[in-house]
Amino acid sequence: MRYALLHNLDKYSRSADNADNVWGEYRPEHRLATYYEGEIAEPPDGDLVATAWTLFQRHNRDDRPCGQMGPSLSVGDVIVFHPDGEPARALTMRHAVREPWVEVEDLDRLVMFPGSYLAAIGRGEVRA
Repeated sequence: MRYALLHNLDKYSRSADNADNVWGEYRPEHRLATYYEGEIAEPPDGDLVATAWTLFQRHNRDDRPCGQMGPSLSVGDVIVFHPDGEPARALTMRHAVREPWVEVEDLDRLVMFPGSYLAAIGRGEVRA
């Protein structure tokens, strides 16, 4: 199945709307930028949480697939899954000991940042 990692550009913003978000958890109004797309085996039991943990481990290593050209996967980022023949689903990690992965509702309302994450860094719109 295909997947995309979306970096949350606003998770550490200290704007008035986000001042109480000390852990940088995803909120629907946050801007997201795609920084990696790949393929992973579809879980036979449909357990996307286990798949999210696999991707979390893969994209937090020094030898991660994006070659350290993108950030490591962390709290507040979003993983969008595109299972074959099924609607896309997304999970985000929150700062919680129990059940840290939660489903993102209303995928059609995701606020996507135009262009790539690397282009945004190059323009000085986000910091690496």
